[in-house]
Amino acid sequence: MAQVSTIDTAYSILEKSKKALPFDKLWEKVLLNTSIDEKQVKSKKVKLYSAMMLDPRFASLKDNTWDLTEHVSYEQKHIDTSELELSDDDDAEFNNEDLLDEGLNDDFDKPDTADDNEDDY
Repeated sequence: MAQVSTIDTAYSILEKSKKALPFDKLWEKVLLNTSIDEKQVKSKKVKLYSAMMLDPRFASLKDNTWDLTEHVSYEQKHIDTSELELSDDDDAEFNNEDLLDEGLNDDFDKPDTADDNEDDY
């Protein structure tokens, strides 16, 4: 019998639960349904979290709660950023002089005058 991956186990658990679960509770249920070696528990937990972040079947909700994308509405999945407030550190003015100070303000609109050969690309 083939062993089921932790991500597929997490999917199955959320599919059956029909409700969102905090990641820690979901992880506990994954552990109960798989045979993960004690030495691998921490690394498997990290890998599962990373995989869920990248897998479009999963939706990360508030307070580190997870559900399946098919179970949640658009409003639950997307944060309205119009009401976010910037901290004093984030509110600092950014201008082109900052780029000049760091030598990053290259003029990309100017044509390159070097004799580049197209075959170099």
